[in-house]
Amino acid sequence: MVAVKQRPPARKPRQELRQEQILDAAEQVVADLGLTGCTMDRVAKAAGTSRPLVYVYYRDMHALMQAVAERALLELEGRFEQAAASEKIGLRKVLAIGQAYVTFANEQPRRFAVLSMFEAQPPSADQDPQQWQALMDVGCRVHAHTERALRAGVDDGSIRPDLVNIDVLSKTLWAFVHGVLQLTRTKRAVIEYDGHTLDNFLQVSMDFAMQALVKRG
Repeated sequence: MVAVKQRPPARKPRQELRQEQILDAAEQVVADLGLTGCTMDRVAKAAGTSRPLVYVYYRDMHALMQAVAERALLELEGRFEQAAASEKIGLRKVLAIGQAYVTFANEQPRRFAVLSMFEAQPPSADQDPQQWQALMDVGCRVHAHTERALRAGVDDGSIRPDLVNIDVLSKTLWAFVHGVLQLTRTKRAVIEYDGHTLDNFLQVSMDFAMQALVKRG
């Protein structure tokens, strides 16, 4: 038998690699210093490149931060899609999505930090409205996975039928899980003071959220 020689994976174009390097650097600066501490100079230094080159790819700090946030949301979208597809029952889909968010926060702490601090405000006159719209579209797709899971749960009877405002409920669940994750990062000492572990805190919180969705009676 003649061995088939496999082609090596295609290399990313140099421009794409440079952009990823700048986005990685911006993530690190935001995670370390916050949005107010993130400047083009600091990003350029962290990326090991020049400030003018950063401007070649991103016209200003707004554009750079939107690109950083969009990349994080695209990863989250992929994780949510896989999580929802891994379960058949609506309630289990919602739980899987919530667990995927926890995993994302643990595996990608810088990207979670960026999304936590990023302010998705309507674009000002000096911002690119198309880039802002693209960011909003990705965010809507992320929430859509939870919305579809909730509707599936109502249809299959695993979730209460009286939960009619699915869009608001989806964002409420996001706020709940996001808040719990933030507490594990900023209030860890308080949580662990009475002997609780962070894993136990997360588990009890997720169980509480799921019980609130279960059909009564």
